Amino acid sequence: MSVAVYALAALSAVNAINQGNARGRQMHLQGAQANLEGEQRALQEEQKANMVLKRLNATNAAVRARGGAGGVNAFEGSALNIQNVNAINAGKEFQISLENATSAERAGEFQMAMYASAANQAEKAGYFQAAMAIAQGAYQGSQLGGAPAKTGSTGMTASPTNGGNYGRFVSYDKV
Repeated sequence: MSVAVYALAALSAVNAINQGNARGRQMHLQGAQANLEGEQRALQEEQKANMVLKRLNATNAAVRARGGAGGVNAFEGSALNIQNVNAINAGKEFQISLENATSAERAGEFQMAMYASAANQAEKAGYFQAAMAIAQGAYQGSQLGGAPAKTGSTGMTASPTNGGNYGRFVSYDKV
C-alpha cells in the first residue's frame, strides 16, 4: 500500500513540473506576442510619420503651384512663410509619431520581460508543487507504515458499571 502512495506522489510531482513548464512556455509565447504587437504598433507610428512628410510635400507643392499661377514667387514672402509654418507643424507631428513608435516598441519589450518573469515564476512554482507532492507522499507513506510493534490485545480492558451493564464504558483499566 505504501508503495502505491509513493508512486502516486512521484506521479503528482512529475505532473506538477510538467504543468509549471507548460505555463512557463505559455507565458514566454504571450511575451513574444506582446513584443510583436509592440513592434507592429511602432511600425504603424512610423508609417504615420511618413504620411506626415508626404502631406507636407503635397501641401507645399500646392502653395508653390498657387503662387506660381498667381504670378507670385513661391520661394519668397507669404508663400515661403506658409511653407515654413507647414514644415514646423509637420516636424512636430513627425517627431510625436516617432516618439510614439519608440514608446510602443519599448512597451512591447517591457511586456515581454514581464511575461518572461511570470514564466520563470510558473516554472519555479511547478518545482515547488512537485516538492510538496513528494513531501506529502512521504508523510502519507510514513503514516501507513508497517504493522504496529505490539500485536494482539490493545492493553486495555473495559470494566462494567452499574451491576454488569456492559452497554456503557466508564473507565479503562490497564491489564
